[in-house]
Amino acid sequence: MSAKEHRQQKFTQIFLPLILSFSLLAVAATFIFSGIADETLDHRVWGDLSAVLVLLPIILFLVFDILFLLFFIFLTGKTHQILAEKLPRVNSFVEKITRIITQTTQSSVKPVIFGESVLAALACKSKKTKEQEKNG
Repeated sequence: MSAKEHRQQKFTQIFLPLILSFSLLAVAATFIFSGIADETLDHRVWGDLSAVLVLLPIILFLVFDILFLLFFIFLTGKTHQILAEKLPRVNSFVEKITRIITQTTQSSVKPVIFGESVLAALACKSKKTKEQEKNG
């Protein structure tokens, strides 16, 4: 990323939202305080404005939350559709890998098992011969 792009992103992502929010706050403060100075705003209007200023962000966030939720519902449906199409290929691939691993394991274990059985048979025969010599 070049320095120019970085400066542009810094302006659009940090400074521009700050400038806009402070400008809106200044306009709102000017409107409210000019009404108070002219004595056209009484405490009931001030209470109504406060309620609107408190509820407005909540309502806006709820709209964004609903849109976000709808997006994720759509994304989940698409993911399910893609996985349903690709799952048989993935299953066949996993079965091939499992078969290869099983064959490799069995072929590498067979000599070890054969060697252990031969050693066990020799040990058993040598034990019998020792007992026969001892008894015999």
